[in-house]
Amino acid sequence: MKRLLALSLSLLLAAALTMSVPIAGFAAEEPQCPLLVNITTDRSSYSTLGIAEFTVTVTNGSQAAVDGISAELLAGQLAPLGSKSVIKAESECLLPGESIGFMFKATLNKETVALNAFQRFGLGFIRLWYKNMPVADNGFDNGRTHSDTSKTIKFGNFTVSAVVRVWYHGTVVPGNTAEIVAYYNRHANAMKTYPLRVTVSKSDGTTSKLNYISGGSAMRDLAENMLPNDYSEKPALTFVNGVSGGRTLASYLPRGDSNLMSELDPLGANGVKLATISVSGGSRTVTIIMNDDAASGPTALTDKPVYISQCMDTLNITPEDLAPFTVESATAAYSGCKIVAVFDILGRMTKLDVTTPVRIVCDLKYGVIQLNNTDVTGTYNGNYTFVY
Repeated sequence: MKRLLALSLSLLLAAALTMSVPIAGFAAEEPQCPLLVNITTDRSSYSTLGIAEFTVTVTNGSQAAVDGISAELLAGQLAPLGSKSVIKAESECLLPGESIGFMFKATLNKETVALNAFQRFGLGFIRLWYKNMPVADNGFDNGRTHSDTSKTIKFGNFTVSAVVRVWYHGTVVPGNTAEIVAYYNRHANAMKTYPLRVTVSKSDGTTSKLNYISGGSAMRDLAENMLPNDYSEKPALTFVNGVSGGRTLASYLPRGDSNLMSELDPLGANGVKLATISVSGGSRTVTIIMNDDAASGPTALTDKPVYISQCMDTLNITPEDLAPFTVESATAAYSGCKIVAVFDILGRMTKLDVTTPVRIVCDLKYGVIQLNNTDVTGTYNGNYTFVY
């Protein structure tokens, strides 16, 4: 009887194990991250008080475009330092094989690693010679998918990890660029001369940040007070036959000095990196992301980047705007410029979001004081809604 009972239990157990295999096999798998993260260092190991140099590269390893990418170093066992260190990178879109990245220097973090008193003192002394770079919350957690990659490094007897997190929206299949640009041109440009009644709500302006300027705190304060940080909501205006009081609809919309919102060439060179169109109900959403572009030289702050200026407003900073500073040379690098426009079933624009980020690196003079490599980032955002 005991042997029969044992045999029965053995058969039941075997059956249960056999039945469990397919269940495990059909379990949902986590989606594989399309972004490949590579973290390298200048050496394989360091002394306890050493300074490591990191290079982070994020590459789109998929066969489709990936949009909304942000990469950041997470706070933890490392403490970044140095005025040239960068601990985040972003891109509106990476095509297959494209990359973004950043480089930084770091020591052990004396707040999280169990150093003795002598080591803490020594590390604090070393870091006095470098600009401290706190790891802050970048606000990247906005519903996007994320994935972490780590690299293990030795500092003396301590083994620590550098952790880089990448955020992204997802993969995107590009549409027919020529057709999408032609569609956007036709319907966006028609808004400039819309003859009937339309109420336009608008929030726009620039947010700026001074990344670097020499000359001490007084010079920094002077420069920061000149930077535009004027993004704000404007009063809603109702236009009839393109006029609202003393304002015209054509000048109130992007590219206010032109009667066309877009002059991109659908069939020729147009600087478009990615164009998509999606249909939901009776509306169509057009997304256009532009290739990076730049202007350089003494007039870079007024020069127009060839293609980006054909579909959005760009820098126009005159010498008078910069007084008491004067520009000797400059580079204005546009990256991540993007248009998202929604059209109703009649082809009328109902929503428009324009983003124009630019980084300016320039050599300035303030009287006889030379201020080389002054570094400023700024982003213009124009957000419009239309009610008919």
